[in-house]
Amino acid sequence: MYIPKDKHSQRPIDIATTEDKVLQESVRRVIEPIYEEDFKPFSFGFRPGRSQHQTIDCLFKEVSFGRKHYIIDADIKNYFGSINHGILREFLDKRVKDGVIRRMIDKWLKAGVMEKGNIRYSESGSPQGSVISPLLSNVYLHYKLH
Repeated sequence: MYIPKDKHSQRPIDIATTEDKVLQESVRRVIEPIYEEDFKPFSFGFRPGRSQHQTIDCLFKEVSFGRKHYIIDADIKNYFGSINHGILREFLDKRVKDGVIRRMIDKWLKAGVMEKGNIRYSESGSPQGSVISPLLSNVYLHYKLH
């Protein structure tokens, strides 16, 4: 299923079953603390106990009292839709070894998008709207920018 993104485009949305939502939340609770140890302190997006207000405070302090003189605001076009599954799997290999958890994540990544009665599968992207997607996207971005 697709939802409008802007005037000219749409994005696929994940509509998971209740069972999948419960499983995704369980997996998120298991692996999130593992990655929270690694994530940079200035990374705020979709992180537990972090907010937009904290982001603004951090930027204010860095510009006002630190040695930073510029703020660059970047929007990564189609970020959730462009995450490479193979590279994400390599990044997950670094910290998540449990086969059951890895198979569940693979299943969620491989879930297709319904288009006019047919399912289309993609080799990239993290299902938008799912419980696990923000964490997977942060893992990917962490290692890509590392």
